[in-house]
Amino acid sequence: MTPAAWTSTPVEVIDPGKDWVDDEGVFHVRDRIVILRLEGDLVGTAEAVQNLNIDLATGDGNGWAITTVTAMWVTAPEGERRGTFEGRPSVTIRGGVMVSGTGMLHGSDGFEGLKAKISNVSQSVPGGPFTVEAIILNLP
Repeated sequence: MTPAAWTSTPVEVIDPGKDWVDDEGVFHVRDRIVILRLEGDLVGTAEAVQNLNIDLATGDGNGWAITTVTAMWVTAPEGERRGTFEGRPSVTIRGGVMVSGTGMLHGSDGFEGLKAKISNVSQSVPGGPFTVEAIILNLP
């Protein structure tokens, strides 16, 4: 088990997906595709197919994404490794910012045999960069 943390910064929306506000004032987003830049223990990019539900009156809600991370793990114990993690993390949103998140990302390519267990996702401003904290696990 190795702790890892990185900042994910949205850099491009390549497909806005579908969004709408329902009769209760909840804003929904489905299948928005966003490219993110990763900096920290993982350096590279991620593509996230985002889904959100946010109460417009409070800014509270939740979200999840099908995420593919292509990166170099620059702080790997055995030296730098390049590979891919894929998974479906989920987040809790309060007041328009991500305050927590969890999920499991499964490794392939140079990350074959690894899992990244996301323990927290946090953000200080809506739409801004967010910090991901994880534990990288070796599979038996």
